[in-house]
Amino acid sequence: AALFAIHAGAAANVTATDPFTLMSIAPGVYAAIDGPTGRSGSNAGFVIGDDGVLVIDSFFDPEATKALIADIRSLTPKPIRYVVNTHYHADHVGGDAVLRAAGAIIIAHRNVHGWVRTENLHLFGAHPSPRIEAMIKVLALPDVTTDQELTIWLGKRKILIQPVLGHTGGDLIVTVPDAKTVFCGDILWRH
Repeated sequence: AALFAIHAGAAANVTATDPFTLMSIAPGVYAAIDGPTGRSGSNAGFVIGDDGVLVIDSFFDPEATKALIADIRSLTPKPIRYVVNTHYHADHVGGDAVLRAAGAIIIAHRNVHGWVRTENLHLFGAHPSPRIEAMIKVLALPDVTTDQELTIWLGKRKILIQPVLGHTGGDLIVTVPDAKTVFCGDILWRH
């Protein structure tokens, strides 16, 4: 899975035990790139604004999400206000409940609400393991859904959330105009 941020970044402060590499993309904009062992399950990112933080995708493994929250907390005391799911696949929404518990509102395409607990089962074949099936059945449902462009303001920092056609029929991209950065989820793959 790929989350792409347009800009080459530098590694940010990150603990040696993190299952991802945290890259600074622009001031207050970070990409968390899954490590070589795939422990996070996908990539994620976050944007720090004047009065809060918006996270893009939440990994597959909730433990990776907890590590991401710890890294956010090491960079800012501002509250985590939102998590935007670029699509419904479990490797992008598996940590949503962890972010909700940290105070985030989950935003997703309107199709995601109906698919997150049903269509994800198909991704693991005809007979997913009992562990996977149990995990999918309790995935957090989004709080806010849309099939229209949304604007989120983190103080003066504008974040655009836009539906796009492509990967799943329920995709969103996240643009940070002042940073000239776009998070595309699985719409864009590097390899």
